[in-house]
Amino acid sequence: MLLMRRHGAVANRSRNDITDNHDLRSLAELSACIDSAQQVFQRVADEAFDWLEAIDPDFVAALLELFGRRQAAASFLARTQFDDESSIYATLAAGKRDRVLELLASVKHGIF
Repeated sequence: MLLMRRHGAVANRSRNDITDNHDLRSLAELSACIDSAQQVFQRVADEAFDWLEAIDPDFVAALLELFGRRQAAASFLARTQFDDESSIYATLAAGKRDRVLELLASVKHGIF
């Protein structure tokens, strides 16, 4: 947040005004922060997916059938808000596995 405040002036300018080296360095710093955060997020999502596979392999098999790749399935679970929960992991933790399976069926049939 401090980085965002420090560069608030950059955020308030139009794209055409961002031309000097300081502004470009600021954008590069922000981009690097975002990249780093996304990498950490994906590692955590992958770890959570591995844990989920250990406790519910049938559910993970359904996810892999739908998404084809572990990383895509892990990201979907961690990023998708569903059923008034912050993520599908939170929905599962709230005991709503059947609701999530309904969602997966809808996604599979293009009804999402």
